Amino acid sequence: MSIGNIVSKTIGLGAIGIVGYETVKMAKIDAHSHTIKESTDHLTDVFVNDQTAGYSGTVINGFRKFLKNHLLESSIYETIIGVKNAVTSTVGNVFGSAVTIGLGVGALFTGSKKPALLRKLKIALLRHTPKIRKAVNFVTSKLPSFGKVCATLLVLEGLRTLVVDGFGIGKKSEL
Repeated sequence: MSIGNIVSKTIGLGAIGIVGYETVKMAKIDAHSHTIKESTDHLTDVFVNDQTAGYSGTVINGFRKFLKNHLLESSIYETIIGVKNAVTSTVGNVFGSAVTIGLGVGALFTGSKKPALLRKLKIALLRHTPKIRKAVNFVTSKLPSFGKVCATLLVLEGLRTLVVDGFGIGKKSEL
């Protein structure tokens, strides 16, 4: 295994680790904020429905009071909403980072071989004249492996993220 392959696999592993950590961290924050908002809306609905309900007799009002107290004190609703928001936020963040995760997997798990399409093209062109054979061998020997291409794209994406998010260069201002 060459130094280039080791570096590309290290970059791929680092990218998967960083993006995975960020995805989980941001999903927890998103899920928590959505859960708080939905719980607040639920509590407001319960309180407003209780206040706007007219008098319907002692038994019905006693049942409404019991139901209101149960809905306000129960944590089942918050648990269900919390689980739903955790799943949807995690899935949404993973899909948002799919390209970066895919590049990381490509850099980590591909070997040093040239892409299969390139090999098939080379085999098809080698049937022709020696000049074409020599040109194809020269071009394919200069091309990097798929893992190195993925690692290079990951480094470029990391630099872009650093410049845009870290330094604010090229970032649209929010008014």
